[in-house]
Amino acid sequence: MTVNSTAFADAVANQWHDLYGPSRAEVPMSVLTAAALRSRLDLSTPQHAPDGVGAFLSAQRRVWERAAQRWPHLYHHWDQYTDWPAWPDREHTTSAALELARRLTATGVIDYLDDLTHRRDFLGGVLYRLRAPLASTGRDPLEAATMRPVHLDRDRPVRSITLERTGTGHGLLPLLAALHEHGVDPRDLAWQLREIDQFQAAVLCTNLACWDVAAPRGANVLVATGQDDDWIQAEREERAESLQTLSMVTDLSGPCP
Repeated sequence: MTVNSTAFADAVANQWHDLYGPSRAEVPMSVLTAAALRSRLDLSTPQHAPDGVGAFLSAQRRVWERAAQRWPHLYHHWDQYTDWPAWPDREHTTSAALELARRLTATGVIDYLDDLTHRRDFLGGVLYRLRAPLASTGRDPLEAATMRPVHLDRDRPVRSITLERTGTGHGLLPLLAALHEHGVDPRDLAWQLREIDQFQAAVLCTNLACWDVAAPRGANVLVATGQDDDWIQAEREERAESLQTLSMVTDLSGPCP
């Protein structure tokens, strides 16, 4: 079945704007990305949204705890998704988030998320629409399907890829298509990517998980947000510090979820 990703992205953004207005995009993106990662984490998708705010936030935390165990090298970029329940206006944002989750379930968005995120930047498309009323964010990522294909040389195997200004990842899609065509598993490559917009970087990390680029428990993907000249080394140091902190609160030695 072919799903209309543009119509679904419009619907998600419109629902949030109706509930809260053109701000706090972290909240709807947190709800959406947690739902997108559920199937990758072998967590069942509930047929109905939780009845209350407490149950809803508990379900959200479970997703991010499992995500930290599966992709610990990316987790420090996901604080964009996990910090908002502690904001001063949390009573308003959490009730709006719960109602959004109910609407996304009722309208079928959650049911189609696997298809919507499969080899397309649906999450980036939603972020683009959430931000649109307040700021121009460049090209709509859902137009990535019209990008020119990438041709790889079969005689020169790819081992690592370094790219800057990657946005939410839509520019990677032709490259991923070419790798799949050549029978190359993206998880076997080293990826070094930079996106200085921290929110777009958070969405990029989610896409890398959804697109099977980030290897579970592996360090094959490095996503940097800094503007240092040696941004790769700077990110390695930040990631090492984050992993040390994460290991104090999460068991990273057990079975990978």
